[in-house]
Amino acid sequence: MTYSNMKVEWFFNGKPLPHKNRFQPIYDFGYVAMNFGWVYPEDSGEYLCRATNLYGMDETKAGNRYKLSYDGMYHLDIPKTRQYDHGKVEVVARSSLGEARCETTLTVKPRSDDYRGVLKNSPRREYLSPWGRGRWNTENLVDPPQD
Repeated sequence: MTYSNMKVEWFFNGKPLPHKNRFQPIYDFGYVAMNFGWVYPEDSGEYLCRATNLYGMDETKAGNRYKLSYDGMYHLDIPKTRQYDHGKVEVVARSSLGEARCETTLTVKPRSDDYRGVLKNSPRREYLSPWGRGRWNTENLVDPPQD
């Protein structure tokens, strides 16, 4: 693809990605994307898009977040879901006997046991327990005590 001397290349696991019926690149006045018609377990990996023009080169990577596996049955694993993963998930199974479709809505709720925001803003407490009495706050200490 070339837009005013811009060259776009696609790679899968470090090798050039062949444009087949399943992989269709989209080029729209500087907007570049890859559309996957359908995927197989062997499509899991890292995808890289490299754009080069007269001013230099830039790359962006994607992949390894979703894992499609097969053990007699196909499984889609999304190990670390994010809020932007929400939406419709559609599965299509095809064979010589026909086609079956199933869809569901993936809803990602924030964790209720995440205390990082609360703890970060908590006031610092002095050591009040008996095991902490010998400790000194070194942040505001000018001269250390003499024993």
